[in-house]
Amino acid sequence: MNPPKISTGVHVGQLTVIEATPQRKSGYTVWRCQCDCGEEIPLDIRTLQRGTVTDCGCKTKLKPGQRDITGQRFRLLTAQYPLPERDASGSTVWHCICDCGGEIDALLHQLTAVYRKSCGFLSHPPLKAYLGKRFSMLTVTGYAGKEDGQHLWCCKCDCGKETVVRQTNLQSGKTKSCGCLQEEQILEKAAEAGIKLILQPDIDSSERDRMFALEARFPSMLKSMAGLYPGSVTENWEEEVNAVEKAATSHKVVAIGEIGLDYHYSKDTAELQKAALKAQFEIAARLDLPVNIHERDATDDFFKVLDSCKGLGLRGNMHAFSGSYETFMRLQKYGEWLVGIGGVVTFKNAGVAESVKKIPLSHIVLETDSPYLAPVPFRGKRNDSSYIPVIAEKVALQKGISLEEVAETTTANACRLFNLETT
Repeated sequence: MNPPKISTGVHVGQLTVIEATPQRKSGYTVWRCQCDCGEEIPLDIRTLQRGTVTDCGCKTKLKPGQRDITGQRFRLLTAQYPLPERDASGSTVWHCICDCGGEIDALLHQLTAVYRKSCGFLSHPPLKAYLGKRFSMLTVTGYAGKEDGQHLWCCKCDCGKETVVRQTNLQSGKTKSCGCLQEEQILEKAAEAGIKLILQPDIDSSERDRMFALEARFPSMLKSMAGLYPGSVTENWEEEVNAVEKAATSHKVVAIGEIGLDYHYSKDTAELQKAALKAQFEIAARLDLPVNIHERDATDDFFKVLDSCKGLGLRGNMHAFSGSYETFMRLQKYGEWLVGIGGVVTFKNAGVAESVKKIPLSHIVLETDSPYLAPVPFRGKRNDSSYIPVIAEKVALQKGISLEEVAETTTANACRLFNLETT
């Protein structure tokens, strides 16, 4: 017989299952449950499926003569309540909480004989040894349970963000911040390479606030776009597109992007993608903003949508351009369209390297598509904006001009298209 399915709203005796927690007990997910009396207790899914605990302890009665140890401490353990189950000798099972925040069920005689001293993690300091402690840029603010047998701690970063970190990563120094330190290092690396400004393409509403927050931290180095990426288009695309326009008007974005069509993996959402793209073209026209286009394996449909919006006076950039010179010339029929040249231009036998020879430098901007498509000789590694000079060198080589001319002209192109100011 299969065990009963445990999910929110399921009743087990006097208990109602509320929600799953991040904690795990002996490898099993711990669920928050509410007793009919109003009290809440955590129980692992195995205990719930077996039905060995059916209340918070309010209905569980100790047998005459059995010891009540509720609230008593046994080394690092504090007894919370007795459970209905017994061992073979009839000893009461008690649910206990460890000082580290972990939970365990222990037999009465194990506790009184000090056989059970903790939840099993005595090698780790108790909760009070971690609260308020600093690890590089992180300050521990609370306990977050366990995952795969490891303690998790709620931490606040010096930048103001909160995050959850494994205890082993704190102790080893593997995690030093919420991630902002890495972001800062990447931007410093880019600045050292001579990069003055980086444009952040938008994906969808789930990432947008984080993108704007990052720009707020580094306003002189970052500018943002607003857009619904084709890979994020679903049935609710209209709601997402409305959010794009709202974000574009409430923030000083430099473009509507990254938008477009992508049929590389599937054409299941092709009609939705085309509708979303057209709607965002219309937003760009209303707000007089350029567009940043992602197009993969959908060239014909892209031009059909562009044809339907020909009267909007659109201008934009074809991000990660890998097309032919003929495709570039076809774009010029629709207004001012530039092409973004990235790491692919350095790849062996890349067709776009030949296209770059013919495309006027006045219509080229440099980009990375980080963390993807790092240029040779860094191909296969995490890409970032510090590699822009490598891409510029390849463009200069293909055109037989100086690196300085490429840097100056492509920067001016980006400033013109996106209405940017650089110092």
